[in-house]
Amino acid sequence: MDNVRTWALSLCVALVAGGVCHLLLPNKSMEKIFQLVASSFFLCCVLAPFLSGALPLLEDLEVEIPQDAMPALENLNGTVDQQVLALTEQRLEDQLGDHLRAHEIVPLEIDVSIHAQEDHSIRLDQIAVTVSKEQTPNAGTIRSLTEELLGMEPAVYYQQEETS
Repeated sequence: MDNVRTWALSLCVALVAGGVCHLLLPNKSMEKIFQLVASSFFLCCVLAPFLSGALPLLEDLEVEIPQDAMPALENLNGTVDQQVLALTEQRLEDQLGDHLRAHEIVPLEIDVSIHAQEDHSIRLDQIAVTVSKEQTPNAGTIRSLTEELLGMEPAVYYQQEETS
């Protein structure tokens, strides 16, 4: 922390010294040259500690998390993981539904089940497609289209459409 204070003090002194020198300029014709020199000097003052290694860059700073915050952080991580899985399932269901509808197969329901593994990869556990009984002749097409899109053969269920 002393390095940061020293650096900030050096910047302030450089600014004051630059202001005083600016006031002492003999004529306005040298003002542009002075501004260029002063700006270059001030830029060097700002960057010097980082380039010399005296001050760490942001990526080198270590952040210490208090122990009493760890349960809340783990809970937050679990919630985020659940949301990512739910959104991924929903997106896969939407993609499969769009893919089937593009081939004139209208699913009544699509259920995709995924699982997060230890290495944070996502594994597809199961795909279930429910269609009306009238779609029975399309079972092979449903299976092949689903396997083509998601790489896994689905379970195909048939449901009698309700008439109102």
